[in-house]
Amino acid sequence: MAGNERDGKATGLSRLDTLRALRLWTVEGSVATVQITLTSGVFQTGFALYLGCNDFMIGVLAAIPAFAGLLQLVASYLAERYASRRAIVTVCALISRLLWLPMLLIPFVFPKDLWVAAFLIFTLIASVFSNIAAPIWMVWITDLVPSDIRGRYFGQRNMYAGVVGMLVAIAGGEFLDLVKTRLDELEAPGS
Repeated sequence: MAGNERDGKATGLSRLDTLRALRLWTVEGSVATVQITLTSGVFQTGFALYLGCNDFMIGVLAAIPAFAGLLQLVASYLAERYASRRAIVTVCALISRLLWLPMLLIPFVFPKDLWVAAFLIFTLIASVFSNIAAPIWMVWITDLVPSDIRGRYFGQRNMYAGVVGMLVAIAGGEFLDLVKTRLDELEAPGS
């Protein structure tokens, strides 16, 4: 099977090697879904409220991904200019995901009056790198997946990721309820 010319543009992967790679990409999709589930949506909004975001700042937070999406134009430029899609995707996705670690440390590292600003800045930078990686990743994975199984492959990958996302959201919500209950018990008079 002829592969992506850029990352070895005729990767020359055998069908077996391609199927192995696709299994890894399916696992990666589930792992990425865990990260996305726990760092977006209600979890992100809850953390933003905890940090002190007001209604306007929640609106800004919701607009950041769309604003950062404009940088997908930069992604196409990078994809054409640099030889390795893999390198661009790896670096940008890694930076985007690793930025969530300092975000979680904001209440412990930053003074309280900087929590909201730090959170919004980290979120913007993470979104920028994510939006650079996303379209390049799509081209890269499309080059890898044989056209005769592409629909079935992405359907299965998305199904597994969806199930994982649902389970993680439920478990994450249960964990937060448990933590809140425990903190409430500790703060109750007579504890």
